[in-house]
Amino acid sequence: RDRSQTHRLRALQLLKRYLELGPLAVNLSLVVGIHSYVLKLLLSKTEDIKLPLISIWTSILGYDVSCRQELVSQKAQTYFIDALQTSSKGMPPAQLCMSAFILAEICNKYREGQQTCLNLGLHRACTSLLSQTDMPHSSSSDLKKWICLCLFKLCEGYEWAKYLCITELVHQHLYPLLRDSDPQVRTAAVLALGEVFGSSSVSYTHLRAHETLM
Repeated sequence: RDRSQTHRLRALQLLKRYLELGPLAVNLSLVVGIHSYVLKLLLSKTEDIKLPLISIWTSILGYDVSCRQELVSQKAQTYFIDALQTSSKGMPPAQLCMSAFILAEICNKYREGQQTCLNLGLHRACTSLLSQTDMPHSSSSDLKKWICLCLFKLCEGYEWAKYLCITELVHQHLYPLLRDSDPQVRTAAVLALGEVFGSSSVSYTHLRAHETLM
């Protein structure tokens, strides 16, 4: 069994490196059917596969967002919310960013995704991360930006999410980011606050296009 787990981890690491080659690599991997395999792995509690698996799903959703439907139907978004909530266990900031990206895509103009993520407490996971100012990831501008974008997509056009975020004081965790030294963090915070309290015409797609997740 230990040997099998070692081979699985090695295979996932190789797949991660292959998908990072670009869209063609992702397309070919989906054509040969890796999607169902990596979907099943999201049910695993094995910690050592978490980092490559998050990276793999970042590549998949970055190429084909329609794959989120299977994630939602299997309630697999729990995996990525848990990743945000276990940040105190040493999850690297890059993987936290990827988890936030995946969750933002799950919510992006997709009401079922918004509803399930809200029910699973995505907004609480985001504010918990923002409140951990003494943790190593707290200085990551990319993470703060993606947490803001994640909250924005959760609330976009979804009144119940806005209501819960306001009643649970999510906005109070966003206010300090308006004074952040990184202009992209400030912009993302304005975007999130604008959606929580009303709406905003700033383009999430534009911000996403200029982001490189490593």
